Amino acid sequence: MGSVAPDVGGGGFLPEISRTVDMRSDGGVAAVPQRALGVGVSLVLIAIGAAAMLALQFAHPVAYQAPTLRATCETIMTLFAFATAWVLRMRFRRTWRLRDLVLFAAVLMLALVELATYAAPAMVDNGADGQAGAAAQWGGAFVAAMLVAAAVCTKERLATPRRTPILRATMASLIMLLGVELEAVLSYDHLVASRPRGAPAILETGFPLAWTLAIATTALLSYAALCVGRQAHRSRDAVLAMFAAGLILLAASRPYSLALGWSSPRWISPREGLRLLAFALLLSATLRTELQARVRSMRAAVIAERRRIARDLHDGLAQDLAFLAGNVSRVGAPSGANDLVAVAAQRALALSRDAIRDLSSSRSTSMRETLESIGHELHERFGLEVAVNVHLEAELPFDTRDDVARITREAIVNAAKHGEPEHVIVSLMQTDGGLTLLVADDGRGLRDRTELNSPKEGFGLRSMRERAAAMGGRLTLRDRHGGGAELELVLP
Repeated sequence: MGSVAPDVGGGGFLPEISRTVDMRSDGGVAAVPQRALGVGVSLVLIAIGAAAMLALQFAHPVAYQAPTLRATCETIMTLFAFATAWVLRMRFRRTWRLRDLVLFAAVLMLALVELATYAAPAMVDNGADGQAGAAAQWGGAFVAAMLVAAAVCTKERLATPRRTPILRATMASLIMLLGVELEAVLSYDHLVASRPRGAPAILETGFPLAWTLAIATTALLSYAALCVGRQAHRSRDAVLAMFAAGLILLAASRPYSLALGWSSPRWISPREGLRLLAFALLLSATLRTELQARVRSMRAAVIAERRRIARDLHDGLAQDLAFLAGNVSRVGAPSGANDLVAVAAQRALALSRDAIRDLSSSRSTSMRETLESIGHELHERFGLEVAVNVHLEAELPFDTRDDVARITREAIVNAAKHGEPEHVIVSLMQTDGGLTLLVADDGRGLRDRTELNSPKEGFGLRSMRERAAAMGGRLTLRDRHGGGAELELVLP
């Protein structure tokens, strides 16, 4: 679970993030168009349909005894959940954003709960499913709380790679799973009704704790879905809409245990259909996000390479041709020959300048593509991992785009030279107050930078301030909570 998270204030949950990556590791990926017309209407219809199915289940509970089908569905859902967690792990290894790490941990926890409380009991078909049913209720509540944590983690915070965050998140998920099982044991008598020996234990829906857990889990999942849905509606993003739809269906599936009154692994109901579709949507959204990030990374690499070729032409061939065109009269040759050589040199110089202008032109590229190409170039130059996150309602004017790109480049270069970071996040978003650019790194911070502590400000920072002032903006440089530094540019 996007930015990780749906950013209610304007960040992203899953999409809109890409790290400039090495072309050798990406391979060829086909472009994926985004089609998101009527996103808000679609999500509302999905929510109404899920609520209607839930209401019908309360009015007339329906379930069928099909152990094999139930085991198959639960196995597929478990595989979907683990595959989603794996893709989110790869995503985090590109972005190193805290909210992506929280989202990975939440989906991994979802996969573990699915395996321990749904798939395993359905596969062994042990009949005595009271313990698994109680654990499923607690597990759902834990997962919902983690998804909400991902949803509200809106700051562009970096997780420190040196502290093995993936391993820590995995261990935390396993520990929480043990906590879920412990809670199920402690609350067994408050969730599961006693039955004669040999009869399957079932959830007792009359217990207040069962209702409390079901309602709380549904509310938390609904809130996370609302956050993602708002962002999807604003950005007209089909991928975000898929993720929001998956959360809506997960939220609708939680009260089913109250409607059915049991959680037997031998029976299958419409709840399993909702959950299967929800897991499929979550996996599809995550895969499409990954694919789009790779496509953008490849395009950034192409743009960066075009500009590198333009620089090489300008510094090499164009300079030689200009020298030749200006000094051809000094060559000891008949005047007619000199004229022919001069004309040829001037023609070649004009052609080379046209090629340089075409290769280096940024008017045909978007703000996102411009920033990603800068990130790719500086990744190759300094070895930095640069993540780019852009949320704009409309494309910026060329002059503004050029100034923002120059400030971004200088900010990353300054961070690389003085802060020695490993990762940098570049965020550009439209806010109610205007435009905000944030460049955050995980380096040494500002305290040890002599450039900033000296009375005379460095040329790079001074040029950024002057450029920001010329645009009527405000530039702020500060230490980042948790280590590193961040530069913020606010434009009206």
